[in-house]
Amino acid sequence: TDPKVFLNVFRIYANTEMAPWLHKIYVSSLVLTGERDDGCNPKINKLISKEIPNSKLVILPNYKHSLLLEAPREVGKNLVEFFVSHK
Repeated sequence: TDPKVFLNVFRIYANTEMAPWLHKIYVSSLVLTGERDDGCNPKINKLISKEIPNSKLVILPNYKHSLLLEAPREVGKNLVEFFVSHK
């Protein structure tokens, strides 16, 4: 990742509070994280999922932050199941 992009992302995170508007998301949402994700940990994802009215929380055991690299099949399986159940 380009260092400028990386730092800009964290600047945005530091200056943006999402919690107050998460309840306004009414589309079905999949909140997916790894059990050992230190970047956006399960505790945060549980709060996100709780605030989004029509969300499903999935915490993949033993994985960290790079789910697409660590667990592509599990991510794909969960995406397909979510999309099929929300046709």
